[in-house]
Amino acid sequence: MLLNICGESTCAGVKDTRAFIIDLAKKFKALILTVEHRYYGESMPFPKEETLKLEKLKYLTIDQALSDLIYFVNYIKQN
Repeated sequence: MLLNICGESTCAGVKDTRAFIIDLAKKFKALILTVEHRYYGESMPFPKEETLKLEKLKYLTIDQALSDLIYFVNYIKQN
């Protein structure tokens, strides 16, 4: 399993221009999973009108982003 983490935009999967991860997946017969970062694209943790309020932005941290990825990987492993 390879994890493709999208940046600060909407994530539409793996683009053809991302040849490195595609080549790795072929070489290792791996599944590519794509994750969109919270607060970007469609991944809003609160209703859209509330997401960018100051009190809600406290969840937009590096630690929270890493925790999201750990949670995602553990979920995939268990299911």
